[in-house]
Amino acid sequence: MRISTYARQVGFSDRTIDMTDSKRIFFLGLIGEIGSILAECKKTLREGKDNRSNIHEKLCTELGDSLWYLAAITLKYELNIRTDVIEANLNKILEHDDCPKEVIPDFNTLRDNFPNRLPEDFNQYQDLVWLTAAESLQQSEDELLARLIRKASQFMRYYTNNRRKEKDERSETLERYLGDLLWYIAIFSKQQKIELNEIASRNYDKTVNRWRVNGEQHSNRLDIRDPVEERLPDIMTFRFQSIENDQIEIIYEEQNIKIGNPLDDNTTVADGYRFHDAFHMAFAAILTWSPVLRKLLRIGEGEDLNKNKRYYRFSSQKSHTEDGARAQIVEEAIAKIVHSHAFEVDEKKLLSEKNTISTELLDQIKIFTRNLEVDCVTQWEWEIAIIEACKIYVQLRENQGGKVILNLKDRSIAFEKCPQAA
Repeated sequence: MRISTYARQVGFSDRTIDMTDSKRIFFLGLIGEIGSILAECKKTLREGKDNRSNIHEKLCTELGDSLWYLAAITLKYELNIRTDVIEANLNKILEHDDCPKEVIPDFNTLRDNFPNRLPEDFNQYQDLVWLTAAESLQQSEDELLARLIRKASQFMRYYTNNRRKEKDERSETLERYLGDLLWYIAIFSKQQKIELNEIASRNYDKTVNRWRVNGEQHSNRLDIRDPVEERLPDIMTFRFQSIENDQIEIIYEEQNIKIGNPLDDNTTVADGYRFHDAFHMAFAAILTWSPVLRKLLRIGEGEDLNKNKRYYRFSSQKSHTEDGARAQIVEEAIAKIVHSHAFEVDEKKLLSEKNTISTELLDQIKIFTRNLEVDCVTQWEWEIAIIEACKIYVQLRENQGGKVILNLKDRSIAFEKCPQAA
């Protein structure tokens, strides 16, 4: 992973540009992520390596998040991570008392191989700094972590003092602190047998998955390779209408048939959950995924039941693996978890007026959908689907019904009032 490529991606993915407290967010973020590195080490000690899964990946994630915040601070102060932070760090580390003097010739030989004597990727930097680390740091995780957290504390104190003095200019002191923290992160990663390039690359991919940073297009339709008759229609319209006992029923207008059973909130507290099929419809429109909606479309009523067979992916294993009971249970669970989370945020508007939602929620959804076809969908697409679902849900609840129009070509979903619901 080229250092310049990674830094550019960090700049694209910064969502705090217009926030007055963006610098404070970055400083707190970096300190918090360094704390998370220690927390991962603690969990491994407490539970034992044999009892923890994906230790390598989890540590990579925390180290990658630390690297992101460090690069973000660099950019926020109009520094260049390679020519300012790393160069300053390399120029000073040979003078440190802990640096073994016998490695200096090898260090200079290695550095002389790089253009302008500066590494171009993170592994090249990591190889250089590993040479300069004292043997005690290379071998002792505890000593290295103690040094890292001490340096993080000093870094936070530096920021706090600057804020108190209302002083916020770029300085050599900032370059030194950032370089020191990067040095310790690189040494710790090497000690854990993790390449810094892998950390940066994983974080890069995570950022692209989470944020629509470069105007990326939606993922391909998940049923694009299925026979035409087995795909979801490009356009679908559903009418939610209230009936007796605070129930609603749903009419699929293209075929003028009822789908599913009449629904109420199914709880002692009226919270509008009878309109939760808005979530399944948003998932279908924006993600092109909804085993629940496929099932509803196959059910229908009366003599025309069989014409809905077109939505059944009968010619492949997808009918079992992608549209079966397990996938439906997963989708229903996601709808309920999202509704509960959104209800806690704002029980009236849910997430309908938000621009972003909790990354922790999206991470949980990613775990739920592992090994299903929707696993390839990005987190930013899930974010759009959830926010749009909340908008439709709120409109249905406020109007006690209405029309919902799905457009899988445009990856959009819209609401229209019905005369009887006005």
